[in-house]
Amino acid sequence: MLSTTYQHAANHAPLIPDEDIKLNSQVFHWPEQLQTMFDASTNKLQTGREKSEDELKAKVKAFEEKLNGYEKEVDSFRKKEVCTERQSSDRRKYF
Repeated sequence: MLSTTYQHAANHAPLIPDEDIKLNSQVFHWPEQLQTMFDASTNKLQTGREKSEDELKAKVKAFEEKLNGYEKEVDSFRKKEVCTERQSSDRRKYF
């Protein structure tokens, strides 16, 4: 009796294409696939962030070195200015 019920249901059930059955079974694996995609995206973002941070650190270091060079130039001009003022005052004493 039960087997005839299944047979009857199978005969009257709409036929589902194999592609639809395959697609439907893949839906159950989406959470696993999504987590893999999220992990890959997170890694890509982290790598990009680290690269950007390294580039920024290099630019900051180059800028600081440039500023230090300017500071040394300014200091040397100040020393020259002090020396020039002393020399001028010394020369005035002689005249």
